[in-house]
Amino acid sequence: MQKVSFFADKENIKAKDFLDIVQALQHESFGHEENVCEFGDFGDKFYICLKGTLRVFVPSPRIKGSKDQVSYLIDDLAKAEQQLEDLNILIALKEEAAKEIEKDKENMKDYKSKFA
Repeated sequence: MQKVSFFADKENIKAKDFLDIVQALQHESFGHEENVCEFGDFGDKFYICLKGTLRVFVPSPRIKGSKDQVSYLIDDLAKAEQQLEDLNILIALKEEAAKEIEKDKENMKDYKSKFA
């Protein structure tokens, strides 16, 4: 829990407090297009979206009864992190291959100079 960036920078949270936080956590899931809360509801919960897409609608002060849509896409963080890790591996492989090509070029120069 202390490795979660939201909590990591909170220096005033004591180790024993993390136990209380973890014990208070409850898993909830919501279906497609299901409302988690409505504008104006009393905020008695803190939500962490683990997977899926989240949309937030806020009433527009300009048009009574309307909602302006502000979309926040949270699309499977683990998948995005894996893709980033895969990309870093590919970059490292590309750099390694470039070094090998340079070595091969040098070896070819040496080979040519011996038989020229």
